[in-house]
Amino acid sequence: MRPETSVIIPVRNGARFVAEAIASVLMQLGDGDEVLAIDDGSTDETPLILAKVVHPGLRLLSGGGRGVSAARNMGFAASRGEFIAFLDHDDIWPAGRHGTLTTALRQYEDLDAAFGRIARRFEPGALITPESRVERMRRVIGHRAGEPSRCSGRGVGRDREAGCNRAPVRRGGSVCQTVQFE
Repeated sequence: MRPETSVIIPVRNGARFVAEAIASVLMQLGDGDEVLAIDDGSTDETPLILAKVVHPGLRLLSGGGRGVSAARNMGFAASRGEFIAFLDHDDIWPAGRHGTLTTALRQYEDLDAAFGRIARRFEPGALITPESRVERMRRVIGHRAGEPSRCSGRGVGRDREAGCNRAPVRRGGSVCQTVQFE
């Protein structure tokens, strides 16, 4: 059976946070959904931590140390879900996030992507910019084909590399116009 959702989590030297990131996703997925954790050449305890996470929907892949974009692309190529979501190893999904975003995608069939909240962590000594201080978005934002994207010029579309980190997208869609849902 094909999963409804595939979540792609690239990780390199993420021993400190990756288990919590994966747990935040697994709590929200349905039976048969999948999480693809791509270890991108970690030199810390990340591979041991990933090996201890036991779940039927978790697939571990080796990214070979080619960088986060290559790891995301590897996960995207291996994914099978109708909806594709991305999560960095040091972020977590707040409760209810996945259900809200996939409901928007199901309700508005012409949407190719939906964006929403994540929780960010800042390590001691981290450079914190005004942009990085934005920790929550209160609206679900969707994208329709045909208009420019607000997603830093990146998108997920047919035969394109993965982008728009943290946004569930419809497989085969293209990320374009922003539509806000209150």
